[in-house]
Amino acid sequence: LRTQRIETLLAELAGLSTWLRPIAVENSEQRKSAYYTLAWSLVPAEKDPALRESLLANLTAAGVPIGSGFPGFSKRSNQRCRKDGSLDCRISLSQSTLLLHHPVLLAHKKAVLQIAQAMDHSIRQRTT
Repeated sequence: LRTQRIETLLAELAGLSTWLRPIAVENSEQRKSAYYTLAWSLVPAEKDPALRESLLANLTAAGVPIGSGFPGFSKRSNQRCRKDGSLDCRISLSQSTLLLHHPVLLAHKKAVLQIAQAMDHSIRQRTT
């Protein structure tokens, strides 16, 4: 069910690819188990973090269950945690991540479509 909801959201929001880039898991086996939630990078916020906060306020007011991503690893040293590979983009992603709350992926398709519509409207309004 989660995979179907993810596919619906990604298809409905595909027209926003200039502004909204899904943060994807590359390995197909990992992808199946990783769809507990869905995250995007708000591309303009990679350079202007205030844009994400403004958009999140707008989306929350519209009833979209979304928040900022977990910034945890953007400032952690190598002594505090092991990192698999380079995390060069960690700061820009920590400033631009949008994280959809996981219950959405278990909701009825109609609710998912309404969320996609609200996101589309809010993002187009804020980024144009």
